[in-house]
Amino acid sequence: MKYRTDIDGLRALAVLSVIVFHISAPLLPGGFVGVDIFFVISGYLITLHIVSEIDRGRFSLAEFYRRRIKRIVPAMLVGVAVTLFVSQMLMRPPDAEKVAESALWSLLSLANVYFWLFQDNGYFAASSAEQPLLHLWSLGVEEQFYIVWPLLLMAVYSASRRLGFCLVMLGVAAASFVLGEWYFERDPSFVYYMLPTRAGELLVGALLAHLVTANPSWLRRAWVGQVASYAGLVLVLASLWWLSEDRVFPGLQAVPPTVGTALLLLAGHQHTTMVSRFFALRPLVWVGLVSYSAYLIHWPLLAFLRYARVELDAVVGTIVLIATLALAAANYRFVEQPLRRTNRGAMAVFLRQFVVPVAVLGVAALGAMKLDGFGPRAFAGDYPQRLETVRENAKPPFAYDYVCQKQVITQADFDDPRCRVGESTAPSVLLVGDSIAAQYVGMLGAFGKAAGFGFHNVAASACPTVIGDPSAFITAPRVANCRASLDAILPALSDYDVIVVGSAWSYYQGRSDQFFEVFSTTMAPLLAAGKQIVVIAKPPLIPGYDRLCREKVLSLPFMDCSMPDVPFDEDVRRGNEQLAAWAAHTPRVTYFDPNGVLCPEGRCQVIADDGRPIFYDRSHLTIPASWDLGESIVRDQGVPEVFLKLGRPAR
Repeated sequence: MKYRTDIDGLRALAVLSVIVFHISAPLLPGGFVGVDIFFVISGYLITLHIVSEIDRGRFSLAEFYRRRIKRIVPAMLVGVAVTLFVSQMLMRPPDAEKVAESALWSLLSLANVYFWLFQDNGYFAASSAEQPLLHLWSLGVEEQFYIVWPLLLMAVYSASRRLGFCLVMLGVAAASFVLGEWYFERDPSFVYYMLPTRAGELLVGALLAHLVTANPSWLRRAWVGQVASYAGLVLVLASLWWLSEDRVFPGLQAVPPTVGTALLLLAGHQHTTMVSRFFALRPLVWVGLVSYSAYLIHWPLLAFLRYARVELDAVVGTIVLIATLALAAANYRFVEQPLRRTNRGAMAVFLRQFVVPVAVLGVAALGAMKLDGFGPRAFAGDYPQRLETVRENAKPPFAYDYVCQKQVITQADFDDPRCRVGESTAPSVLLVGDSIAAQYVGMLGAFGKAAGFGFHNVAASACPTVIGDPSAFITAPRVANCRASLDAILPALSDYDVIVVGSAWSYYQGRSDQFFEVFSTTMAPLLAAGKQIVVIAKPPLIPGYDRLCREKVLSLPFMDCSMPDVPFDEDVRRGNEQLAAWAAHTPRVTYFDPNGVLCPEGRCQVIADDGRPIFYDRSHLTIPASWDLGESIVRDQGVPEVFLKLGRPAR
């Protein structure tokens, strides 16, 4: 097959888009579609090779896998080995153990399955941007395709039945895109990581390979290349700029970059256009040649930097890009090229470049897991004891038995005595909302202890307490859990006399200016039934706050976990003011704002004078700090009037 420089140029566009997006998403909001460009290219080239050899009666499955191992495995193993070693030395034990787990699955070509099944997507989960092997999910998709696709072609493909085969594959590709769109709300992780919903991108490339192999006469006309090149370029560039990670993807929105990439590949097959000449420029071709190594290297670099709280500004981002390309060039020169050129037979390649090194790294990963991610630190003096002390002072709110914050709230949570703080009283009180409500359990508990009332609490993570469809106020992956939670929460509200609501008011209002109108509509029947509503202001946001910093610094002593007092966030302030205005004009609604005590004179202390964290993360108090806040208000101001009344007998 003729080597096409424009394909390497297209690879350069793909990898540079991904790297820029991962450095700073606002610079290229749709840069993640670079992975989809790679998928289309892979489907095209692999199918072109296989079909050409089948048509000539020369296809060998052993030779196919021999080439794939030489092309993919050595560079990947180097990346996994280095990442595994660094993580065991520098990352928190739970994080290092997760890296070892993901490394083991990656060695088995199942990285995408691992991140689908086991990645923590909880509200307080550590950022996925700090998982150094997360990028290998795409390699898992490709490797699984390489296992299935040649077997399928060998079984059912023949040149005489090409048209029928392609029509079936076109239907399968379309079904893959539709499945991604339909199933996203039910399981967004499956849609993003798994082959069935990514197969459409690979199959579009494969269908293009069948088309150019058939070589119909219209394909050779010059205007076809021109139209395809410019249409493809527009579709790809528009996708890179207009798509964003907040949208459903993949799915139908994956069609434009997929078709655009296929058109660019088609344009360069038999025609030389201005677009194909651009992609054949030497600098782009060079980046394309090292693009695989660059993809493998860039993500761990960024993940470790983010993990260590290194700010990815313009200077650091530029250094990362240059370092990625330099390391990729070295990996290409000293790992990829020498091992790809070997003349060893299939069995020798399989053993030397796959089985043996995978077994060695697998044993290393299992050893790291056996040590619970502590690695050498398991034997390093008092490290385990110091780590435990730090953890005890910074548990998440949901780690406390009496804080009932969950991904999905059910009716059973309203019957669970563990969700009650204090004794049952009249009037009956419910604290409800999202994680903001959960972090106020301690404060309300201090008020209840002083005034003599108890309350029940339920909190659905990232879910506003509203009737109807919540999708306008939250991201797509949260919708299904939120709907399920609201099905249990909304009917239960009428069982309580007083409903205290805590919510991320500014966040929901920022996503839709209809939020307070919908919230008011939700509360209206309760108010008409004589219920009392108390709404609590949202606490401040603490930009740049790393809740795990004090654990990380035990292995990364250069990190600085100190934080100066921060000014109160203006977006949060505006959201609270809107809430206060709504409460002021709505009978039987009371607005309560503890931020005057939490952030005196508009400055918010992040770490207490005794060194304990006040905030669990950038927007939530720790439960001990929540109790301290309530006790401080009671001591200095007395129990706020609206809560003081709750301790009196019902009238």
